[in-house]
Amino acid sequence: VFSCVERRARPLRWLPVTLVSVAILGEPVGASLLGYLVMDEIPTGSEIISGLLILTGIFIGVRRNPWQWMTKGGCRLCYTDIEMAASIFLSDSPEETFRYGKRLGKKLETGSIIALIGELGCGKTLFTRGICEGVGVLERYVNSPTFAFVNEYAGKLPVFHMDLYRLNTTDELFELGILDYLRRVEAGIMVVEWAEKIIGILPEDYLKIEFQVLSLSSRRLELESVGGRFDKYLELPKS
Repeated sequence: VFSCVERRARPLRWLPVTLVSVAILGEPVGASLLGYLVMDEIPTGSEIISGLLILTGIFIGVRRNPWQWMTKGGCRLCYTDIEMAASIFLSDSPEETFRYGKRLGKKLETGSIIALIGELGCGKTLFTRGICEGVGVLERYVNSPTFAFVNEYAGKLPVFHMDLYRLNTTDELFELGILDYLRRVEAGIMVVEWAEKIIGILPEDYLKIEFQVLSLSSRRLELESVGGRFDKYLELPKS
């Protein structure tokens, strides 16, 4: 297991849109505002819409995480550096991947969010079964909820198992009740397969695990503690 700690800046996802909007629309809107203040000229409808677009772009552009805004009670700029600790685990077999998930599951506490990323067949569901068994859920009860999107299991802690493979739109995500599950996870554990589809709305702290297929049976797992809360899980013994 290899470990490191690094600092990364979250990407300004909407900043290019904001800058282009300001560059294109900023001058005419500014002139319109000046005309209104000095000469009592009423802005046209297109000028008002342009101004609203700029304000919307700036508002979204400086946001780091909309979920934080709703739950933490404040806006934090998206370009703020956050500390991320990372480690790499090399698995030689499906059994070893399962056992590693089980060891992790035994350590998890309420409020834990595990974001699994990787191609189809890389071992995300197998790893989830290991986590669930570590929490006290029998492996035979754990199935990938590809069509239902979410399965709930009752172990020592409630487990919310999401599989977002078939998720196509943001509307489907909110119809699924993602915000409700993110509230409920405070009393349980959430494991998300294909988590790259919802990274932007996850809370500040979560454990991201990215799977890479090395051969038919071996996998490379890169664990990244986003926000720092899950650093202690990066040094689990291999066996």
